[in-house]
Amino acid sequence: MTHWERALESSRTAHAVFALGDMNGAVNRAYYAMFEAAREAVSTVDPSFLDIKSHAELVRQFSKVFVLSGAVSPELGRAFSNARGARWAADYSGEATGKDEATEMLQVMDKLLSEIERVVLGVKSP
Repeated sequence: MTHWERALESSRTAHAVFALGDMNGAVNRAYYAMFEAAREAVSTVDPSFLDIKSHAELVRQFSKVFVLSGAVSPELGRAFSNARGARWAADYSGEATGKDEATEMLQVMDKLLSEIERVVLGVKSP
């Protein structure tokens, strides 16, 4: 399974668990959809980026390659970076993630995957 396929699978799961009312699970899966999509994206520039183990390093490389070049908007780059913290809070804080926060995370995920698909993978949206 490619990282892009993992991203799509995590995206579907994020929407499904959101619909079931699991906001923490939705945030977790949305973040990992973005993470896997970003891995796929940076690996198209340099295959050695597939070896990146640190989440922070992957976010840095994605920003360096795609945000600083203007291929992805700075706002979307920041939202992806902020998603790391939201995922951490959903997984480890013991606090329930609110529906509004989970909704926003899914919107960011959908937009980031769409942008990566358009810009990196060369798929044109209708």
